[in-house]
Amino acid sequence: MSSTTLIHRYAWLEHDEGMWHFLTDLFADPGESTRSWPDHTRALEELSNEGWTVISPYPEKPLSPQEQTERTCGYGLMWNSTRFN
Repeated sequence: MSSTTLIHRYAWLEHDEGMWHFLTDLFADPGESTRSWPDHTRALEELSNEGWTVISPYPEKPLSPQEQTERTCGYGLMWNSTRFN
């Protein structure tokens, strides 16, 4: 008899210095990300096509473009996978 296990992976899409960076470690430096985009809409579209889902934006209230250059903002992401045992 086989069973299935749901596996969750977490990542972040963070805005830093005009770019949106995909990070798999909460404490990673955005400058060291292996993937980045100039536009968050394009980044979220690509990541969604790969199976990533936005859990929550941070901060909760959207920032103006000027605030985005002054404060950290981004999205918490989750990816679900089913593994068969």
